[in-house]
Amino acid sequence: MSNFLSTPVLSAQQKAKTLGIPVLSRSQYLEVAASLFGYKQYKLMKPSLPGIENALKRAEAALILDVGSANRRAYRLLGDDHANFKAAKQNVELLVDELRSLPAGPLYMSEDDFYLDHVQPFYEAHFLSQLNTNPQVSAEHDKVREHCSRVEYQDSDFIKPVWVSREVWEVSLGVSIEAPKRTGTHNESDEYLLAWCEAQFQKLDRAIVSTRIHFLDARAQATRFYNTTSFGERIL
Repeated sequence: MSNFLSTPVLSAQQKAKTLGIPVLSRSQYLEVAASLFGYKQYKLMKPSLPGIENALKRAEAALILDVGSANRRAYRLLGDDHANFKAAKQNVELLVDELRSLPAGPLYMSEDDFYLDHVQPFYEAHFLSQLNTNPQVSAEHDKVREHCSRVEYQDSDFIKPVWVSREVWEVSLGVSIEAPKRTGTHNESDEYLLAWCEAQFQKLDRAIVSTRIHFLDARAQATRFYNTTSFGERIL
């Protein structure tokens, strides 16, 4: 039965033949497509195809492909021979190119690429707003001698891979919120806030998320810098 994957699979297969590389069969390409969409097998993905197609049509939908799993699947399907490693990647790349026109929104090859577009531009404003709207953060800010208005990235992490998270995909964020930079270096009197929160995105399917970001309330800790090997000591 024809579905929205039929044309991308056929086109990728024809291009692989033209390039003269080892070619996957149609059913094998569907297995690789399932891996790209976060499914272990195509038979598990098949009942969800109508919902996936509808999700891809939503304006706020972003498709984040599991390229690593797809490469491994293609390699196994071609035969676990080192000579097939390059061909497996080429087959996946051809299929990905054919899938690019499916989502109404962007297509990403990794979670990190999505983060750069849909988390990084927005977290600074969220943390700064928390200084005035979040009682816990405000109380910690009051312990710091100077007004903090400069957000510095510390770390981030995907709480679960996007393809295995359920209704919501979460990204944890950690920052320092500091006073405006003067000397360019820390000294023993430097005080600042350590702050952290989670950003959430609604899941539309295993590899499809809404690009509409929702930040949870931040938590903060007033901190005093005292050496270059630590975040510092907590101000009580």
